[in-house]
Parts: sequence; structure tokens; C-alpha cells
Amino acid sequence: MTSTPRRTSGEIRNLHTQTGAFLFEFEERSWSDPMKGHAENPLCTPLLLEPKSVALNKNRQAWRTMERKGFKVTKDVGCLLPHLQYGKSITESGAKMNGCGYKTSMGFFTGLIGNHPSAPERDTDGRPISLEVSHLCHRSSCINPMHLVAEPKWCNLKRNYCGKNSGCNCGNTIKCLRMYQTSHTLEKTSLCTTKKEVLETLKELKGVHPFKILAKNAYDERDQKAIQKRQTKAKNQKKRKRQADKQAHAAGKKAAKKAVNDQAAKKAYEDAVMKHLSPEHV
Repeated sequence: MTSTPRRTSGEIRNLHTQTGAFLFEFEERSWSDPMKGHAENPLCTPLLLEPKSVALNKNRQAWRTMERKGFKVTKDVGCLLPHLQYGKSITESGAKMNGCGYKTSMGFFTGLIGNHPSAPERDTDGRPISLEVSHLCHRSSCINPMHLVAEPKWCNLKRNYCGKNSGCNCGNTIKCLRMYQTSHTLEKTSLCTTKKEVLETLKELKGVHPFKILAKNAYDERDQKAIQKRQTKAKNQKKRKRQADKQAHAAGKKAAKKAVNDQAAKKAYEDAVMKHLSPEHV
């Protein structure tokens, strides 16, 4: 059984842009407030990334990797939808995707990691107040930072019953943008198809978190270098394997010469080859 070759980032990006995604490049600015100025409970304390830390650099790299694969933009409320591998949704083929693109987004734009370890799990009334990331748009795949807010768990849970009749009626200070949808709801979403539509739909986002829309071939040179690097790596691996096989064969022949008969020589050869090719020896 042959394994399916892993798709490159360039191949994923090309497929994504062919189905309506645009390539963005966001500026790295100072963080915005993950709780959007509404601390529902003073006991809720967000845990933020440390400046110039390894975790911060990892988050930045994760965001740029996701960003380079492109985002689709919905016409209704301006959701930014990353490639399926980063989203939490269900595909048309029925496959469930449980990525954490929204966590990467919160880290990049607000520095949020999660709930502070010293913060209590419940308040004096028994309500769960651990911080969770709520999607105001009720699209769990969305990574638009304007649609994400860190708030106590009990506030997040209330959003699960929002908009059944009309408008936002969950009672939260920060209003929902549309009616609640389950995480794995398969919906036909109308997407922006032109740069003009994207800029108009994301006008508010661009004012807070400036970005550029890149040409679809913006990463062609980068992709070509990555392909050449992988080809060189594969070529070197084959070369090292041939050298190892040659050395193992020579070691086997040397061991076989010391054997007293053909059967012993065969076993000595096989043992020497296996020992030479073992991970410990390599």
C-alpha cells in the first residue's frame, strides 16, 4: 500500500485561492485588549505571551504560516475563514476539522494564551469564570480578531442560545453578530469574490489591524525555493542511504570471510549488515 504524498504549502495555497481565498499580510502592531474592555468579572485574569519570548515567536510563526495559505471572506459579517486544517468545522465530504486557528489569531493580535493559572474557576455565586474565546459571529472557524473575545465561560455558554427569534438576545454586554450556529454546521456561505468587496467588508478590521491584500503569485518565488530545498534534501538522503548500504555490504563481506562454512558465512554477513544499518550504528 503506497502512502499519499504530503501536499506542500504552495499546493494548499493554490487550491485555497482557486476556491475563493485571498492572500493577506497583517501588520504587527501593539496588542489590542482580548476582553475588548468588558471585564465581566474582576476575578477573570487573562494569561498573555511574554514579550521577546520563545512562545511569542512560535505564535508569530504559526500565524504567518496560516496567513500565507489565505483566508476566505464572508459577505454577511466579514468572517475570515482559514484553510480547513486550521478551522473547526465539517467539510462537504463529512470530515470533521478541529484546528485552533482562532487561538493563533488571539495570540497574534491580543497576546492571549488562555486563563491565568492563579485565577479561580468559579465566582462566589458558583458561576464558571474561566476565560474562554467566544466567536461573536458563531463561526468556529473564523479567525477575524474583531469577532473574537475572551470572556468568562458562563458568558460564552449564554451565546449558545442567542438569536433564536431575531437579533442578539443572549444578554451579554458585547453583542453577537448573528444567530448561533453549532460548531459542525455545514452551511453555504456567500463569499467575497473581488478585492473591492473584501476591503469594503473588512473596513472596520483594517482600521484597527491594518493589512495588505497580496497578489495570488506573491509567494511563487518562496515556493520554488522550498521545492528546491526539499529536492536537495531528498537527493542527499538517497546519497547517504547508498553510502550506508555500500558500507554495510563491505562489513558483511568482511565478517563472512571469517566464517568456517557457507551457512555460518551467510549468517555472519546478515548479522553484520543488520548491525551496521541499525539506528544505534547510524
